[in-house]
Amino acid sequence: MVDIFPRSIRFMSQFTISEEQLEKLSREELIAVVQLLLAEIEQLKARVTELEANSPSGNPPATSRHSSQPPSRDQKTNAGEKKSQKRVGAKPGHQAATRPRVDNPDRVIEAKVKQCNNCHADLHAVVPDRMVRHQIEELPIMRTIVIETQIHEVECPHCHTLQRGTPPEGLEPTRQFGPRLEAMVIYLKQEQQLSDERIVETIRDLFGIERSEGGLHAILRRGGEAAQPEADKIAEAVAQSEIIGSDETTARVKGRNWWGWGFRSLAGVAQIIAPTRGAEVVLKVRGRTAPSAGSAIATVRNFWLRPKIGRCVSLTKFATWNG
Repeated sequence: MVDIFPRSIRFMSQFTISEEQLEKLSREELIAVVQLLLAEIEQLKARVTELEANSPSGNPPATSRHSSQPPSRDQKTNAGEKKSQKRVGAKPGHQAATRPRVDNPDRVIEAKVKQCNNCHADLHAVVPDRMVRHQIEELPIMRTIVIETQIHEVECPHCHTLQRGTPPEGLEPTRQFGPRLEAMVIYLKQEQQLSDERIVETIRDLFGIERSEGGLHAILRRGGEAAQPEADKIAEAVAQSEIIGSDETTARVKGRNWWGWGFRSLAGVAQIIAPTRGAEVVLKVRGRTAPSAGSAIATVRNFWLRPKIGRCVSLTKFATWNG
C-alpha cells in the first residue's frame, strides 16, 4: 500500500496531528477531523474565488510580499476618516517656534472695520482697540527687465583713431541675456537636472522669456568655460591621489556616442567626457601628474566612497575635464 499521507497533517492553521495519533483516534474522532478539513477546504475555495474575481487575469494580484514588485507599486488601502488626535503646536514644556516678524514689511494692508455685524452701525471713525499683525511671504511679480547698453564711439582728436566704450562685465554685445538669467539656466540644468525642453518651458512660464534650446547650449557653454579653471584645480588634486575609483557610462555628444568618465578620490570628483572607453582615458588621468609609488586607479562599476558624515555630501568637489 502506497503511503499517501505525510508524516504530519496540518489543518485549520492551528492544529498538527501525526500519523501515529491518527491511528489512535476513534471513528467519531476521525469524522470530526474530516469535518474540520472539509470546512477549511470550503474556506480556501471561497478565498480563491474572491481573489480570481478581483484579478482580471484570474491570478492573485502581485505584491512585494510574494514577487519582485517594488512596494511602491502595491495597491494601497484607503485611509480611514478618523481625524488625527495630534495636538497642534509645541509640546508641553517646549517653547513654541514661530516665524519672526520683520520690522519693515514691503507692503502693509489694513483690514479696517466698516460696520457692526450686529447692529450695522457705521464704525469707520472708531479708533481700533488693538491691531492684530499677521505677515506672509510672497514672491514678487515675475517679469524681466530690459537693460540697454549704449556704447559710445569717440574719435580721438589727437591721433584720429576710433575709440569705443567698454560695457560692464556680463553686458557684452555678444550676449542676449544677463548674468542672473544665465545663472538660473545653469542652475536648472546642473543642479535640478532638467532637460533642455523643460528649461525652455520653465523660463517661459515663470518669466515670459522665449528661448530656443540652441540658446541654452550657448549659455551652458559659457558657464562651463567660466568654471573650467576651478575644475582643472580639482582634477589635478584627484589625479595626485594614491587611490582613485572610476566608472564610466555612455553620453551623447553632437549626435555621437561618447563616454562620461568619473574619477573619485578623497580629494574630490573629476569627470571626463571622452570619445572612447578604452584604457587610454585612465592613462591620461595617471599621466597628468607623477603619482607616488604604489598608487592605483580602480576601474569598477558603481565605485563610490561614502563620506564620513552623510550631511557633508554637498561639500563634495566636482570637476569636468574636456577629453
